[in-house]
Amino acid sequence: MPFIIIPILLLSIYFSMMEAVIRVDRGIEKYTSYSSSVSWVLLLLNVACVNYIIFIVIPFLSNWIKINPFIYILIFILYVYLWMFFIEKLPKKYILSRSKETKKAMLKQFDKINSFLSIFTKPVQIDIRQEQEEILEKDIREMISASSKRGHMEEGQKEYIENIFEFDDTYVEEICTHRSEVISLYQEDDEETWKKTIHENRHTFYPVYGQDEDDVIGILDTRDYFRLDDLSQKNVMEKAVDAPFFVPEIMKLDDLFKDMQLRRQYFAIVVDEYGGMSGIVTLHDIVETILGEMNEGEDEGDKDILRVGEDHFKIYGLASLEDVSEELKIELPVDDYQTFGGYILSCYGKLPDDGTSFDVELDIMSVHVETVENHHVGMTDVKIKKAIEMSEE
Repeated sequence: MPFIIIPILLLSIYFSMMEAVIRVDRGIEKYTSYSSSVSWVLLLLNVACVNYIIFIVIPFLSNWIKINPFIYILIFILYVYLWMFFIEKLPKKYILSRSKETKKAMLKQFDKINSFLSIFTKPVQIDIRQEQEEILEKDIREMISASSKRGHMEEGQKEYIENIFEFDDTYVEEICTHRSEVISLYQEDDEETWKKTIHENRHTFYPVYGQDEDDVIGILDTRDYFRLDDLSQKNVMEKAVDAPFFVPEIMKLDDLFKDMQLRRQYFAIVVDEYGGMSGIVTLHDIVETILGEMNEGEDEGDKDILRVGEDHFKIYGLASLEDVSEELKIELPVDDYQTFGGYILSCYGKLPDDGTSFDVELDIMSVHVETVENHHVGMTDVKIKKAIEMSEE
């Protein structure tokens, strides 16, 4: 009779391992049936162990219990610890360390056992997965942060995942190329002007303007253009210029991405609330919001921020003020201005004429604006003040 506890314990270990395997894969078809059967059997085995203690172990130690009744309590405390360690923890830790093939084999084997057990567990089969608390984006971000700090996730992987979460919170206007940077073609220009613009800039798509920059009448695709023998403007407009795809600047990136996939569009014209052209956006721009900047070989030297010496930089006016702040390691009003040029013009206090140059002295840096084009700041020469002070000394 005392040896009856051995098969009970072995069965407890087996069903404890099955419980771990089932809970790891909540997507299995018979999850509710399996989990109910395992829980039901483990409860019965636990009750059997308790009864074994009451009717066999305690009578065997009755003389000791009479001397010190506290031994009765110690027996049950010891039983709880032994059950937790040898039944709950060790078997589950062992089975979870095994291969997927082993776990699949156990599930296949258990399916036959469950066919019999489900007869008894049918009344208590409740899908507890529906009662699980919803995992919020905040919770996932915290898990990612914790995993990164422990060294379980590389910084690049963490950045990709965070970019995915921010994807549906980003608006088109935040990533589009501003209209002042767009290389375009004018309908009124002749064939040679178009040819020169296309060959000098080497882009794939060019917006074609009608009366002005807000009148986008088409998008020239150079893949079609270079296949034409007749490069007259009329023929190019008919065979190499497609209808423009317009999107509002307040559209979110996830919606734009789906729309561009559906329409098979790569290039879109971004318009503001008044219908005027705000800029352009491509699938390449959208992908970069997740994967980061992807410079092509020929673009490696075309940077908005270029270090030319210690605390000495060449900065293009349309460079992001946030990028400038990070690169120069100085605090700038990134919440008030989007571009470095916009910030410098605000500090200058007036609109400069095209072709002029001027200097702006700030507390933290000295800025020499080398060029002004279309009333926009072009290239600037920037020196951090601490470097200037050191050279004067």
